[in-house]
Amino acid sequence: MQRLNIAEWLYLTANSYAQMVSVWRDAGILKGNSMKTIQDMQDLGKAIRDRRRELGYTQAFLADYAGISASFLSELENGKETIQAGKMMDVISLLGMDICVKNRGE
Repeated sequence: MQRLNIAEWLYLTANSYAQMVSVWRDAGILKGNSMKTIQDMQDLGKAIRDRRRELGYTQAFLADYAGISASFLSELENGKETIQAGKMMDVISLLGMDICVKNRGE
């Protein structure tokens, strides 16, 4: 029987994304509501890399779990501009992140 780490167990036991995020916050895995300004793919890639590392995931683990190649995840984290948006959103969702869009200066 394969042992799951705490993040895997919490993900698998959550019935919905919102519930998963709530469970992760209650467990202390998600801390606060840190907002980052993303102005280009480099910024987005760095935010994704930082979050993955914060959760203790390797690229190989996250890529396998998200159903993408490790090279795709590497390109995403390095800010490659030709990334497929659907796959990018899957990775962002699995990391418990949201993308919020607002008008500058508000």
